Amino acid sequence: MTVSTPVKIVALGALAIALGLGGLLMLHRPSSPSPSSVVTPPPVVHTTHAAVKPAPKPHKPVVVLDPGLPAAVRSALEKRAVAVVAIYSSKNATDRSVLAEARAGAHEAHASFVASNIVRESIAARIESWSGTPDSPAALVVRRPGKIVFKVTGITDRATIAQAATTSR
Repeated sequence: MTVSTPVKIVALGALAIALGLGGLLMLHRPSSPSPSSVVTPPPVVHTTHAAVKPAPKPHKPVVVLDPGLPAAVRSALEKRAVAVVAIYSSKNATDRSVLAEARAGAHEAHASFVASNIVRESIAARIESWSGTPDSPAALVVRRPGKIVFKVTGITDRATIAQAATTSR
């Protein structure tokens, strides 16, 4: 049986590579460490970590309000220190224009806004007993804890209400 020349070359190359790898493995065989090559581990350092406390929640001040406030006014004063209360009758077009002006004035002054439609008897009685204002239209500016600091009955404009709400802070 005869082997072709290219096969002989490949076989000789493979044998040379195998002998070379074997020789390298023999030369780099691990031996017992000499005293100078012993590596000592670094000393263990114990560190203590301070306990991380969660950031405290911001303290929300307790809002104290007058007990006789209507629920809608109470809710508005819990959100902001000043509220504009518009007293109107939905059956009257003039009252609705005052309602729009009061809402715009409250918005300009960054005050809360409450619309009280006195067509319902229960709302009318509650607003009248609290504010003493049986008339509509009317606009009130109320400051915490529930004190009426500005009252106007009849037609008014947004600039007047915005100015009253801004200065009542």
